[in-house]
Amino acid sequence: MLVLKTIIEATNSSVLERLKPEFFNGIVRVLRSGITQQGIKAALHVLLEACPWGRNKILMVEAGTVFELIELELGFPVNRTTELILGILFHLCSCPDGRAQFISHRGSIAVVSTRILRVSATADDRAVLILSMICKFSGTYMVLQEMLKVGAVSKLCSLLQVDCAKYLKDKAKEILRLHLEEWKDSPCFGGSQGI
Repeated sequence: MLVLKTIIEATNSSVLERLKPEFFNGIVRVLRSGITQQGIKAALHVLLEACPWGRNKILMVEAGTVFELIELELGFPVNRTTELILGILFHLCSCPDGRAQFISHRGSIAVVSTRILRVSATADDRAVLILSMICKFSGTYMVLQEMLKVGAVSKLCSLLQVDCAKYLKDKAKEILRLHLEEWKDSPCFGGSQGI
C-alpha cells in the first residue's frame, strides 16, 4: 500500500482520471481486511488523491467506499485517520449516490457529528461540510430527526458558542436556519445565539 501511495502521489492527473473500477474495489478490500494502521492510512491517502475527479467519486461509491469508511471510523478512530476519512466522505457526499449511501448507513450521521470539536479544526471543517451537504440535498424528515436524535443539532449549536473559525459558525447557522422549523423544539435552541 505504501508503494501505491507513493506512485499515486507522483503520477499525473491523466492517469488518475482513468482509474478502473477494479482499482477501487481492491482499495475497499484492503480497508475491509483491516491491515496495519500504516497500510490503512496509505489506502486512505490514495483514495483522497483520486477524489477530485468526478468519475473516480462515482467508482468509489459503486465500490462501497462510503460504507467501509464509516465502518472504519466506527471501529477505531485515530485523529489523522479521522481527518482522511472525513476528507474522502466530503468528496463522496458531493454526489447524489454518495449522499444516498451515507444516509443509508445507520451510524453515519452519529460518527460524523461526534467528531466535531473532538479531533481537529480540519475534522470540524469536513464534518460540518458533510452535514451541510446532507441537510441541503438529502434533508428528509427521517434524516433531520436522526440528526436531532444522535446529537448533530446540539453539536452545530455548540459551534456557535465556542472559539472556532467564523466560516464554520456561519455554516452551522446556515444549517440550523435551513431546518429551524423541524428542530425548533430542541433544547439547544432555548437561547441560541442569533440563529
